Amino acid sequence: MLDAFQAFIAKHQLFEQDHRLLLAISGGRDSVVLAHLLRKIGFSFGLAHANHGLRDEESDLDETFVKELAEQWSVPCFCRRFDLGEEKGKSTQMKARELRYSFLEEIRSRNGFDFILTAHHLDDNLETFLINFSRGTGLSGLRGMPVKTGHIRRPLLFASRIAIDRYVAEHEIAYREDSSNAERKYLRNQIRHDLLSLWYEQSPSLGEVARRNFQELREAEQLQHWAVDHWLSNWTLEKTTDFWKLDRNAVHESPYGALVIREWLRPLGFDREAIRQVKTAKTGTILAGHDCRLLLATAYLLIDFREEVDSSENFPIHAATFRLDLPSTGEQLTGDLITIDPGTDLLYAKHEALISADQLVYPLAVRHKLPGDSFQPLGLHGKHQRLQDYFVDKKVDRIDRERTWVLLNGNGQIIWIVGHRLDERFKINAETRQALHCVLRTN
Repeated sequence: MLDAFQAFIAKHQLFEQDHRLLLAISGGRDSVVLAHLLRKIGFSFGLAHANHGLRDEESDLDETFVKELAEQWSVPCFCRRFDLGEEKGKSTQMKARELRYSFLEEIRSRNGFDFILTAHHLDDNLETFLINFSRGTGLSGLRGMPVKTGHIRRPLLFASRIAIDRYVAEHEIAYREDSSNAERKYLRNQIRHDLLSLWYEQSPSLGEVARRNFQELREAEQLQHWAVDHWLSNWTLEKTTDFWKLDRNAVHESPYGALVIREWLRPLGFDREAIRQVKTAKTGTILAGHDCRLLLATAYLLIDFREEVDSSENFPIHAATFRLDLPSTGEQLTGDLITIDPGTDLLYAKHEALISADQLVYPLAVRHKLPGDSFQPLGLHGKHQRLQDYFVDKKVDRIDRERTWVLLNGNGQIIWIVGHRLDERFKINAETRQALHCVLRTN
């Protein structure tokens, strides 16, 4: 096993002889075997043990065992106790894992270790494969843990549990037995003790076959990533730090559209049901991911990474000259009173408005749209139109509608759909001599 261990490290270029290694050690068989292998070869390493207190006295004895092992070998040892308290319950293992890895990274960075080593082995990958397969997954859930993730290295992934047991017996290695590993109430333990035992019995070469299959699954996943990136690049209509817009028609017309959408959305925290709705939900639906939203528009799919706005925001304006920061959208609205000379050519951009000062009643106000809002769009000769209908006509999607500001007169009339359309009642005419010049800027 020692030769296979060294060959695996070299093949995957996990670490070098002069690197300082931090071994995550529970005191159990797998991590203690990894410690023995490192010591036998002469690597420089320290031990890090997280005591979550989940097994009361047993947990304390595990910690004592690790400390004694470190003292016996004269290697650095870092132990920390965690009180999960109210965290106990359904998510206990997940919370414990998060705390453990945070602790390991803290110790690594503070004490000059190059890498964190975990004792995951081949059978851990097989167990994870079967669990994920039974629950439904893509290639990422089937290809097993990678040998390298950031500063984490997994140098035992080549070894089966049978090989580790054999090494323990041959070298009479002492370790701590976790009593919870024998409890059949956990699915992983059922797979470990019942299914895998039978599988190895029926297929003695399972370990070698599994290693080969996991490698091929990882290669297939890399190819899939390349293909997905290629399609996303071809289908992207626009991409910024705030949003990502994809051609919805191209997605639906491609035989690989469902795959691309799944791989696009899953890392952003969209669950299986949300991904399914991309194909079935009606236009205008908004789906939630982690810190982002997905809008199903008619012609495109839009992932919006911006924070949702507070629809109750309302900012008063007491004078014609103002500078108003609009923090929820990262914009600024400014206003200046200007004189209009007869014959002046009044050309201005979409984000600007020239408003007849004669019609203004202060204080003005800036807010988001409300249900029932209506105005008289410039050019429709005084005809009223609901904002909802205006946005539909102009193909303004739901997220942009939420983020649009409305400038109100003191009497409640809408003056300007900011960045879109002025109200007919506030337009400049031949008699206008003073106007409020408003500009919307992005901070």
